[in-house]
Amino acid sequence: MDINYNIISLIDFLGLVQGILFGILLIFGNRKSRPSLLLGLFLITYAVEMTDVILSDTQILSQNPRLLFLPFNFYFLSIPLFYLYAKSLTAPFFLKKHWPILMPGILEFLLFLILFLQPTAQKQSLAENSTFQLIHGIYEFSSLAYSIFFAVKTIRLVNQHQKAVLNYFSNIGKQQLKWVKAVAVFILVFYAIWFVPLVLPRDFMQNIAYPVLGAINVIFIYWVGISGLRQQKVEMYLESKQEEIIQEPEYLVNNQEEESDKTYQILLCQMKEKKLFKNPELTLPILAEQLNMTRRSLSQLINQKTQSNFNHFVNQYRVEEAKKILTDPKFDHLNMLGIASEVGFNSKATFFSVFKKMEGNSPGAYKKQYS
Repeated sequence: MDINYNIISLIDFLGLVQGILFGILLIFGNRKSRPSLLLGLFLITYAVEMTDVILSDTQILSQNPRLLFLPFNFYFLSIPLFYLYAKSLTAPFFLKKHWPILMPGILEFLLFLILFLQPTAQKQSLAENSTFQLIHGIYEFSSLAYSIFFAVKTIRLVNQHQKAVLNYFSNIGKQQLKWVKAVAVFILVFYAIWFVPLVLPRDFMQNIAYPVLGAINVIFIYWVGISGLRQQKVEMYLESKQEEIIQEPEYLVNNQEEESDKTYQILLCQMKEKKLFKNPELTLPILAEQLNMTRRSLSQLINQKTQSNFNHFVNQYRVEEAKKILTDPKFDHLNMLGIASEVGFNSKATFFSVFKKMEGNSPGAYKKQYS
């Protein structure tokens, strides 16, 4: 059997192997983690989809028609799996409730499995049939629309989640799931490229575009795998209705501005005197417990009095404390990471980003300006 090796097939093969390896690592590396299972399945199904392209490019498929209709098309399954992965990171997740999302992908697999098990001559005849080709084309565009739909849902899900974490965590970092949103955006762009061959010369696509896209796809699979291995589930516990009723402050029940102001002053006093902001693990529930309030009440209080969220409220104290340290010779022995840790930030990058956003320049520039 003659195999037509070329750069495109080699790149695609690398992506295939890489996706399967990362998928296995995610699935079996942390068996108790539902998000890891879903991301592992996404990577495997996403990578295995390249099998048909590899077989065609290397002419293995034309020499072995019995491989026609390999049940490795997961167009209706791959992106919905990634959507469920994002959902499992951000909220309590029960797979039983989401089976309808996966059913088209499962039926897709079963259909191709039935076709694959047919006699070779019958498969060849079916593949050359014009009616079947039309139906197959409709199937591909339908799966494209289905995938785009769930990529958009993933972006909207992460956008909502990012707003929620700002009212829950004082250090957001990986809780924001920026890479998950970036993956969904990449998928949208990558699928949009399906239409590019309609307007560009075939030689350009074959010699330049496809090798470049293949290399980008390999990098994409590696990036998703590494990011998934590092990502932890974002835990945001909600209060029970009973807890809210028992602990609801009087000012929210009676809508009394005076009680609201009094509670807010207690909050400010606690933040300044006890320097609660220095705790890098400070969250809305922790602060609410300190004040004997419900999380919802505290969140509403901060939103109403500061016109900002919990994250911004806490980081204002951290930046003010950092400004004092930066201009105090007593702390000259601390580097920027030391200052970030001292005031409650859990990373230097977050410290720099928040400080520059609030003050208009970097901590280093501020230190030089006021020393």
